[in-house]
Amino acid sequence: MRCRVDAGGRMQNCRIAAEAPTGAGFGGMALKLSRNFQVAPTTTDGVSVEGGNVTIPITLTGNGAAIIPDKTYSPGEPGIMLAAPETTDGKPDPHPCSVIDFSQGRCSPHRLMWVEIPDLAQVAPIVRRAAQTTGKTAVTCIVSDTRALRDCIVVGDATPASRSAMLEIAGRLQTVPKTNDGLAVEGQRVLALFDWAAMTSTYDALFPPEPKP
Repeated sequence: MRCRVDAGGRMQNCRIAAEAPTGAGFGGMALKLSRNFQVAPTTTDGVSVEGGNVTIPITLTGNGAAIIPDKTYSPGEPGIMLAAPETTDGKPDPHPCSVIDFSQGRCSPHRLMWVEIPDLAQVAPIVRRAAQTTGKTAVTCIVSDTRALRDCIVVGDATPASRSAMLEIAGRLQTVPKTNDGLAVEGQRVLALFDWAAMTSTYDALFPPEPKP
């Protein structure tokens, strides 16, 4: 959510900058929350905040235990493993993990790193070819015994071209054997979030598209 700040630090003229999943009413609910936000009337160096703009991220979770990755996918950035809780008989919970909105809130998130990744120069043309500049999409996959990704599913705002791009990137990824907190990743579901606006602006700045003749 992006808002303009008045002289008293209150939010005005808020709008939804990005929402996922769309059509669920989350954006409207976030706008209703805008009246609860207020910043200090001046910055730390004494400048009035009046007329400034702020971006307020709002993440909705089922039970407070799940999180959405705080950054869009980028080579070298951590991913997320979604671990299903065990049932009373010691077996994994049969219910699937939610992905974009975590509406079920059953799975616990664990950060992991990629050991095999395409670099920025390889990803930039794939992202550009997708031709998607708004929305957020997640790709979720199972980690194979070679720690490559299999059985990938794309969830959220995606065109056929952006879906193909995400699957192409996922096919080039390989995880480390364990998450940052020491859990084995084989057979578990991992998640990477794609914020198309953030990725497009970043890659266009680093690798400007060639001018059209």
